[in-house]
Amino acid sequence: MVPIVDLDDPKTVLFDGAGRSAAFFCKGGSLAVGNRLLGQLREYARARGGANVRLCLHEGPRASFHEMIILEHRGRYRRPHKHPSKHESLHLVEGELGVFVFGEDGGLACGERLDGRGSFLFWIEPDAYHSVVPLSEVVIYHECKPGPFLRDSDNVSAPWAPDGSDPEAAQAYLENLRTALP
Repeated sequence: MVPIVDLDDPKTVLFDGAGRSAAFFCKGGSLAVGNRLLGQLREYARARGGANVRLCLHEGPRASFHEMIILEHRGRYRRPHKHPSKHESLHLVEGELGVFVFGEDGGLACGERLDGRGSFLFWIEPDAYHSVVPLSEVVIYHECKPGPFLRDSDNVSAPWAPDGSDPEAAQAYLENLRTALP
């Protein structure tokens, strides 16, 4: 029988609140992710006023491969960024997600709507500026990329995008991206 991951059971997960979103790291071994666990993620987010949250299937930031089930809310801004030597894949679980890839100058190279009716997976090459934008009120997706997480060099912020200090500029930028989708 596959072990059951329970966000309330410290024998199965380790909580880390130090990142940009709350994270639960699985404590190892084979596991299955189902509707019960997604419900726990939704409840955790709801109880904290709509916080974003992630379940890391890997044991910690130093792992050689990172897989995360991520729950995010519409309207939250995250500056476009790139990973200089790492690719990334995004697989939709629930909701709708916009994925955008940019040129070095900030021009939109491509945008795709992941909605489960058309596309549901997007692969991002290394060193490509990109951004994900929740299109539904809540979106859940599976993100995979090589580890380990190196805080000072893994994420290079796009110099041409709003830095997030001006909420109106950030929201206008998000709206421009949403309207660029087919």
